[in-house]
Amino acid sequence: MEELTVHCMVRNEPFVYYAVKSVYDYVGKILLYDTGSYDAHTLQDIERLVKEDIDNKIVYEQVPIEVDETKWGKKNSFRLMANISKGKRGKWWVRRKMIQDTSSKFFIILDGDEVHYKVSMQAFQNCAQNWSKGKICGFVPLVWFVDMKHTFNLSISGRMFLTKDIDIIHISPGEIHIQKSSGQKIKSNADYSFRVPGMLPYAHFETLLKPWRRNVSPSKIALFTGQLPEVMQEDMSFVERFLNERAD
Repeated sequence: MEELTVHCMVRNEPFVYYAVKSVYDYVGKILLYDTGSYDAHTLQDIERLVKEDIDNKIVYEQVPIEVDETKWGKKNSFRLMANISKGKRGKWWVRRKMIQDTSSKFFIILDGDEVHYKVSMQAFQNCAQNWSKGKICGFVPLVWFVDMKHTFNLSISGRMFLTKDIDIIHISPGEIHIQKSSGQKIKSNADYSFRVPGMLPYAHFETLLKPWRRNVSPSKIALFTGQLPEVMQEDMSFVERFLNERAD
């Protein structure tokens, strides 16, 4: 079995426990790099993850950044990009450090608000086992949660890369990786060299956590008839905590 490394960059993520637990049994190493969490629950959840890491898979590091280029918007985008051009460390720098710190053949990007189903992780393992020459990276479809009952679907989601041939240019606007050998930019689903067959979802809670990042058209919202990822069904306490915080 090909070993997979997970790149998980976080900051104040209420679902980070679920995210890491959903991939834990399917990978060899999890790089959990924190760019500056101050939320008490997030810090407690990370501490719990480290304590429960009986297989020593989690590499936890605090990696402070000088500018968060993902906080884009009309008012601050030029200032952010100017700071990046001056060499200030941003999230792109952390992504590059993760690539440099990866010794496995493949890595998967996992944000702290992304939770996998077992079937999608099994699909990643199958892709690693049957990787064809010429493939650089690929993805699986996603389920974006607008709330706990509704979703809408987009085409690009879980990302898997061949470590030795990937670098990153920047994260915002748009996360752009590059193929080292050719210089080809990888920035959209059309640029990915494979797609995991079928509709194998994972849960992405960005619209629930950061509604200002996505304008959700009511016409795109579909009733979620499936179940939450298995790791969430086993322990709903983190969901309940999040919902109680929102109610307050």
